[in-house]
Amino acid sequence: MRQAGIPMLSLDVWNTFDKIEANYLLLGQALGASPQAEDIVREMRAKLDNTRQATLGRTQPTVLVLSPVGPGTGPYWIGASNISFDIVRQAGAVNVAEAWGVTRSVKASMEQVLKADPDFLVLLQWKQGDNADLDEITSSPGWSSLRAVKDHKVKIMTVKQMLYPNRYNADAVEELAQWFHPQLDFP
Repeated sequence: MRQAGIPMLSLDVWNTFDKIEANYLLLGQALGASPQAEDIVREMRAKLDNTRQATLGRTQPTVLVLSPVGPGTGPYWIGASNISFDIVRQAGAVNVAEAWGVTRSVKASMEQVLKADPDFLVLLQWKQGDNADLDEITSSPGWSSLRAVKDHKVKIMTVKQMLYPNRYNADAVEELAQWFHPQLDFP
């Protein structure tokens, strides 16, 4: 394409907020919309900075994010290569995937989930309000023995909120931080 004189733009993987910001700024520059891109980055950064300040020095609970990777696939343990990993980290928690060395999404077994026994569970839906894809894990023997289930610390969110990198992931950071740290005041 370059040889044909077609301009090309290469973006980094959007799996951290730093990379999302860099990609927005690059796209803004390429499209002649730098002020708009800078506004988006400034808004995201303000939300992340406020959350970081609010959770600074607090105990970081453990969190496991489980999701089907598509309709009918069953639950997957979402690893560090996905934006959800940075969302959890930015919300003042530790993603269990880090301790287990999970870098990519891998099929989740109930045995693994029981062994991890996180403080919080985030379950992701493909279609808001439709838990059918989550039934496989939530109806498994042992589910009710998980600490997060017993303590009512299971949250259902959409794939759009947690797996698709975009400017609104900063809203998910704020929402999760308030859930992980309910005793804190958030701006």
